Amino acid sequence: GDRLAKLDKDVAGRVVRAATAAAANVVKKAAIQNAPISDAPHQLGVKKDQIAQPGNLRKNIIIRRLPPSERTATEEYIVTIRHGSGKVPKDAFYGRFVEFGTVKMAARPFLRPAIDNNVQAAIDAMKSRIEQRLKKAGV
Repeated sequence: GDRLAKLDKDVAGRVVRAATAAAANVVKKAAIQNAPISDAPHQLGVKKDQIAQPGNLRKNIIIRRLPPSERTATEEYIVTIRHGSGKVPKDAFYGRFVEFGTVKMAARPFLRPAIDNNVQAAIDAMKSRIEQRLKKAGV
């Protein structure tokens, strides 16, 4: 707290941004580990030309920094699934079906457990990154 207050506003903002990104990366890595991998290439939706290879879901788990208009805190990142591009392998819109299930498929949560099981690890990553950045800034 006191050490962070000694920093220039821009430098303090970079410290906070780095710390929240570090926490998000802990959750991202856990989500990637949790995400199921299909046994074979599979068609995405109704478009026959969109074939996802095994591991496509894992490749599309990302962290995204929320813009100021969407934040509830000074800095905020989310771990999410890239979707909406329509380009394989840069799309895994079906990740929400895996996470929550459908009427035809049981849920196989991978995002929620990544958060629930890594709260302390994410906090520790934030503390470590803050400490590194404060030392680098000389405070």
